[in-house]
Amino acid sequence: MSLLDPLLALFRRSIANPPAPDPVLEVERKILELPDPRAERVVARARRHLGTGRYGLGRGGRHPDAVTPFDRDGLCDCSGFAAWSLGRDRKTDEIDGGWISTDSIVADATGPRRMFRAVPIGEAAPGDLVVYGGQRVGGVRVRIGHVGVVVESGATWDAVRVIHCHGGKRPAVSESTAALWGRKRGIVARPVAWG
Repeated sequence: MSLLDPLLALFRRSIANPPAPDPVLEVERKILELPDPRAERVVARARRHLGTGRYGLGRGGRHPDAVTPFDRDGLCDCSGFAAWSLGRDRKTDEIDGGWISTDSIVADATGPRRMFRAVPIGEAAPGDLVVYGGQRVGGVRVRIGHVGVVVESGATWDAVRVIHCHGGKRPAVSESTAALWGRKRGIVARPVAWG
């Protein structure tokens, strides 16, 4: 008989008769699986405007209590749409530059994290944002960034579903995968207040 035999016997018994689950831990697990009501509100606001609107750079998203993200001319851009979906005015002192924009979202999520924090794509959840910043060459903007609202999670950029306001074909607000953000080396930005 080896010194390890009693330990092996104990191990075999524990595998054959696992302990009953802790009811408190089970309740906590179920609570954590419930959708966040804030995220549900963000997704509902974004979905409400699928198939609507016209794109206008720097437009919309100024009145979070309004029934629409669009300005009086019916225009909105991606940052305005995302801010409005989150229930925020895109003009805010909480973020560098004073405006919720693609560049400020990326800078905040990867830096001071006052409003947003970066999370891995595999942890993207409804209500998060997918975003890539603009590009400057020699101080000149050569590409603007883009942001969208996550409405369905997934393990990869191709699996995550996003609603966004874009300057392509009308209508401006549409749903797609997050593949574009993956190709542009984007990030997932979660509101800091959500944990």
